[in-house]
Amino acid sequence: MSEISTCTQLAPEDAGNRSALTWWVSRTPEGVPEARHRAQEAMRRWGESGDRAETAALVVTELVANAVQHTTGRRIRCRLVRTADGLRVCVWNRGRARVPAPARPAHPGAVP
Repeated sequence: MSEISTCTQLAPEDAGNRSALTWWVSRTPEGVPEARHRAQEAMRRWGESGDRAETAALVVTELVANAVQHTTGRRIRCRLVRTADGLRVCVWNRGRARVPAPARPAHPGAVP
């Protein structure tokens, strides 16, 4: 089993002023809003609001939705790391990537 990891750094990360939160959600459609809510709560606790908090929540939502759609593991791990200069958003799934099958043409001989 492989681990699929996606990290998005919203600003440079450094060694100072770190706060971090790691949590798990199920790899189901219900896991997506749960992950978003937890990201929003973390940002609120850290005193972040407005555009930065919404951007973090959106990134978490997109990464978790991709993991739900394109991987096979049962759970998804999310992590936010806050630094003096920015925020790092990571999403992991211990499963295999599901590569979608190519679309079939509607008519024989047509190009998809």
